[in-house]
Amino acid sequence: MPAPIPSPEEVASARRIQVWKEFIPLPLRFPLILFIIIVYMFSGGVYMSAVSEMSGSLSWITEDIMMAGYASMTGLTMAFPLLFRILFRFQPRNLLLFSAGVFIVSDYLCMVCDFLPLVVLLSFVSGFFKIVGTFVCWSNVQLKITPKRDFAVFFPFLFTFVLGSVQLANIVTGYSLYAFD
Repeated sequence: MPAPIPSPEEVASARRIQVWKEFIPLPLRFPLILFIIIVYMFSGGVYMSAVSEMSGSLSWITEDIMMAGYASMTGLTMAFPLLFRILFRFQPRNLLLFSAGVFIVSDYLCMVCDFLPLVVLLSFVSGFFKIVGTFVCWSNVQLKITPKRDFAVFFPFLFTFVLGSVQLANIVTGYSLYAFD
């Protein structure tokens, strides 16, 4: 027996971005969530492309700063096996607010702290919650990108955006260091 065909109202409801309250206009929801993704991907407490400037200002050796940067990357990759479990356990709005709060606090403490082991730990936490927040955003706009949940289209788009953001963040950091010496 074939599956019943959903009504247009059911399709529109399924494609609605669930993170936002009802007072946010529908045409603004998708650009706002993309803006949040860009902010997540371009933010961080330790930028590995600014190693020489950070080592000069903090009196740390280059390997210390690289260790904190790699801790952030490790936090990004350690979250992947848990992302679906986290997403199905908590509501997207609460998860996005919590991950944003933890991400902001850990990045701020990374910027102002001089104690290296704490910076490395906070970089790991920052990377973990960076990808959690990014994944919550992407899972909410998945049906806008591929209405039929075609993962063959969605995952290349996702990986291109994430890896491109990692590369562009380094380029932006380099140009920012040059411009704001």
